Amino acid sequence: MTDVNLARHLDHLRSSGPPFFTDRSLSEALGQPPQVFLGDIVDLVNAGDAVCPCPGFYILAEDGRTNLDADSTKWIHAYMGFLGIPYRMSHLSAAYDFYGATHQAIMSIHIVAPQNIPDICTKYAKIFFLTQNTRMF
Repeated sequence: MTDVNLARHLDHLRSSGPPFFTDRSLSEALGQPPQVFLGDIVDLVNAGDAVCPCPGFYILAEDGRTNLDADSTKWIHAYMGFLGIPYRMSHLSAAYDFYGATHQAIMSIHIVAPQNIPDICTKYAKIFFLTQNTRMF
């Protein structure tokens, strides 16, 4: 029963968003502590159906592949809020980097934050976290 509810909830998140969840949001949605679902979540991450950039925050793969860049603004704001860190963000595309064209897909995202955060690299995009003095925030 728990597996069915979890699968249904994750399918709902994939189809209607947001494409991420936290231990807390999962617990609230399904009415059980997150420890109940820990094994299933580890299986999701190991299968490539989700990514865990930090403990307790999970990003769902879209279309059966780990595609964090599909609409990264949907989860980056939530991720930075989950971490409790202010940030500034810019999107760069390969075409813009090399040719000045702005109609290509986003290839890299630069996020400026007041503390070190590990970069996230996917098959299709790179998310770089740059550290800047806290006075800027």
